[in-house]
Amino acid sequence: MKVISDEYFEAHLSNDFYNPIYNTEDHRLLEAKSIAGHILKDSNYWMVYQSSVLALNTKKIYLLWAHGVGKNDSSEYWYQDEDNLFKVQEWVNEKDGLGAVLIIFTCNVIGATLFSRKSPIFYPTSELSYNDIIEGKNIQMFIPR
Repeated sequence: MKVISDEYFEAHLSNDFYNPIYNTEDHRLLEAKSIAGHILKDSNYWMVYQSSVLALNTKKIYLLWAHGVGKNDSSEYWYQDEDNLFKVQEWVNEKDGLGAVLIIFTCNVIGATLFSRKSPIFYPTSELSYNDIIEGKNIQMFIPR
């Protein structure tokens, strides 16, 4: 997993999406910010982000960008980094409260539901493409109470 960040943004990219031969860190960070920008352009999502900035006293956005996979023996939402599988919910739990919002750019092949205690989550309802993000399709929101 490659982590690329600046003052207001932290992108966690599976090694499948980060190749220093073809992409610079600046290029991938710009792409990750573009994904977040397309999601937050929805006025309802933007208001959730602004409210969370005030509640959590941070402007930082965390984004997970990886391949989503299904496991035959599991009803949980997984992502892949090289040959290893990790639970998306565990990534959310680790980042919960650190970011004003958490954005998951990982196919949700089983239609799982995510939850958090502090940070709102924006994540796909199914498989996901960059065009879905641009068009505002297949994204759902979880707002902690």
